[in-house]
Amino acid sequence: MPATVHPVLNRDREEIRIPSPHGEPLLGYLTRRGLRGSVRTDRTGDVITLDGEPEMARVVGALADWRTPDR
Repeated sequence: MPATVHPVLNRDREEIRIPSPHGEPLLGYLTRRGLRGSVRTDRTGDVITLDGEPEMARVVGALADWRTPDR
């Protein structure tokens, strides 16, 4: 059984860090919840940069509800 993947929110930069390859599925989920952004990959994983000025409480709630696609 795979381990649960937990996204990490950086409120100051309005970014979410998550291990690859989970950035695209998480961004798709956030988009369906009305949050916009883009994903890029660096040497430590995927980084989602949120667009606009998202309400951080809403972002935190969406992240709490998100589950990895294989669960």
